[in-house]
Amino acid sequence: MKRIFAALLPFLAAPLLASPRDIARGMEAYRDEDWASAEFFIRKYLSDASFEDAGDDVVYILIKSSFHAGDYEGAQADCAAFLGSFPESRYRPLVLFQNGKLLHLLGRNDSAVLALCDFCQLNPGHELYPDALFWIAEAFFDEYDFESARGLYTRVVSDFASNRNVPAAKYKLDLISRRSREEKLLYLLRVTGEENLSAREDYERQLRIYRMEDRAGLQKMMKDARDRVPEPLPETPAPSAEDVPREPSASAFPSAGELFDYEAEIEMLRRKAWRIQQIMSERADGASR
Repeated sequence: MKRIFAALLPFLAAPLLASPRDIARGMEAYRDEDWASAEFFIRKYLSDASFEDAGDDVVYILIKSSFHAGDYEGAQADCAAFLGSFPESRYRPLVLFQNGKLLHLLGRNDSAVLALCDFCQLNPGHELYPDALFWIAEAFFDEYDFESARGLYTRVVSDFASNRNVPAAKYKLDLISRRSREEKLLYLLRVTGEENLSAREDYERQLRIYRMEDRAGLQKMMKDARDRVPEPLPETPAPSAEDVPREPSASAFPSAGELFDYEAEIEMLRRKAWRIQQIMSERADGASR
C-alpha cells in the first residue's frame, strides 16, 4: 500500500490534474483504510479526468477501495475498464484476478470461471495462482458442480499447503463428502422404501385373496352343514274319528345322536371360522409392524 501511495505523489503534486484536492483526500482516506471515503473522493476526482489521464495507480486504488467498501458492482466495472485501458500495466494480473473473484461474488459464476482460468493460464507462477484455483472451486461449488469443485479444493490442499485458503478448502471438501454420503443414503432409503412398498402391496393383495378364499370356503361348509340338517316335518291335518291312529315310524325322525352330531359340526365350523379370523388379524398386525 505504501508503494502505491508513494507512486501517486507525482500525480498529487501535478497542477494540471483535475480536482487535486479530491484525489488528495481520497489517498488520505485510502491510507487510513476509510474505504467508503476513499472510493467517494477518487470517483469524484475521476469524474473530471479519464482513466488514462488518471493513470493505472489511481484506478487500481479505486478498485481496491470499492472492493473493501463492499461496492462489488462498481469494483467489477472498474476492473473491466482497467483491463481495457491499461493492457501493459503491472497491475494487470492483480486486476484480472480481482475481476474473476468479483464476478463470483456477484453470482456470475460462468464469467468468473472464465476470467480466473485466463489468469491461471497467463500467470502460472503468480503468488495468487492457488487463490485463483480456490475461487474457481467456489464458483463450481455454488453451481452444484461438486465433482469439479472437489478436484480443485483437493489440489489447493495438497499442492499449496501453506495457502490461506486451505482451511476453507478442507471445510468444503468435508461438506462435499458429507453430501455424497447423504445422497447415497437417500438413494438406498428410496430403493428400500420402494421395495418395501411393493412387498406390502403384494402381501395385502395376497391377504385379500386368502380372505376371499377363506370366506368362500367357510360359506360352503356352512351351507353343507345346513343341507345335512333335516327339514321340519310338514303339518298334517288332525285325524278323523274313522282314521286309525298310527305311530310314525322311527326312521321319520333323526335320532338324538344324529341331532347331536349336526349341532356339534355346526359348533366346530363356528370355531374354525373364529380361528380363521384370528389368523387373518395376526397377519394384518404383523404387516403393519
